[in-house]
Amino acid sequence: MKIAVMGDIHANYRALAAVLADEAFRSADRRYCLGDIVGFGLQPDECVKRIKLENIPIVQGDHDSNTAHDVPCIGGIEKASYELTKELITRESVIYLERMHKVLLDKVGGRKVMLVHGSPDFPLTGARYEKDLVRVPKGIDILLMGHTHIPFIRHEGDCLIVNPGSVGRPGDGDLRPSFALIDTTDMSAVIMRVKQVVR
Repeated sequence: MKIAVMGDIHANYRALAAVLADEAFRSADRRYCLGDIVGFGLQPDECVKRIKLENIPIVQGDHDSNTAHDVPCIGGIEKASYELTKELITRESVIYLERMHKVLLDKVGGRKVMLVHGSPDFPLTGARYEKDLVRVPKGIDILLMGHTHIPFIRHEGDCLIVNPGSVGRPGDGDLRPSFALIDTTDMSAVIMRVKQVVR
């Protein structure tokens, strides 16, 4: 079976729409989002409503949590982003952010899948990069993590670990929105880029 996973939309509706229109993403057997729908961009409400409309299982990101629980960021661009998001988002969308789980477990193609925004030990803020040690919970076959905006694919023991990068704020120098496509049959994955450049 095929899994498509994206994350870190950051209120960039144009980029989100581009990923959702991608045939590889749309045709996957299971689609997921790793959180941070909001923050930084100018269309938080539109992005939340689209994710709800698509009925995509999602975990809460740190920006989602801050917005839902009125936790202002401490200064700089993140504080300004938080204040702007609070102005642009509806109460209905805030309630949706508040109700999201921090961790999701699923089973796809006989594989046990775990979704977190950050890492298993720190679901909201655990930043793990390709070379970092990751504590994979027992029994997990596929671990999906976001937060860093930098995609990677690697195996740790029998577990496939995938970070799909970012839809709305890519952090690896490639400005195209990214997502990951995973094949549960052979436990392989590939990072996909949509043609539209994020602006």
